[in-house]
Formats: sequence, C-alpha cells, structure tokens
Amino acid sequence: MRGKAIPYPLSLVVAAPAVRKRFGGLSAETMLKRMPRGYAEDHPAAAWLRHQSFTLGRRLGDAQLTSPRLPATLEADFTLLLPLVRWLNAALGLPGRRKKSAAAG
Repeated sequence: MRGKAIPYPLSLVVAAPAVRKRFGGLSAETMLKRMPRGYAEDHPAAAWLRHQSFTLGRRLGDAQLTSPRLPATLEADFTLLLPLVRWLNAALGLPGRRKKSAAAG
C-alpha cells in the first residue's frame, strides 16, 4: 500500500448487513484454489488473497429495468457499493474524495 492507511477493514465492508442482503457477498467466480506464490496457507489475510477481483453485483429483473424507479434503484445500489470503492481506492493509494470548491459548484 502506498500513502495513507486504510480506514477500515475490508471485512466490515463486505459483511455489512445491507450489502450482504442486497448483493450476497463478493463474487467467488475467479477465486484461486491455492494461496498466491509466496504466501503461507495460514496467512491472516488468506481469504482475501485468494480473490482475483473484488466485485459485488446482483441481477435486475425486466420489471426493475423498465421501471421508472430504475434510477432510484441504481442510486441505492451505488450508495451501498461506495464503501467498497473507497476501500479499494485507499488500498491502491489513490487520493480520497475531493471537496467541491465554491467556484465549481
């Protein structure tokens, strides 16, 4: 990790009740069967090191996709995804959210 410390553990993000209810959990489609080379099987972050990607998602039905409530549905989903995006940005050393200046907004 470069720069700032990660503000909260990944487990808090993906185990949040609202996130689990809406998305289920991280996709396990591309998880490694073994630990990456150079890491012990009993590494404290073993569960996370086996993930090749950190993705959350869910299927929307035809009725949801054609509903006038689709924007609100997507906004609610993106709001729940925001802590994961912020965690990933912090882990990658990317800058945090910038405050809007008075001139910009």
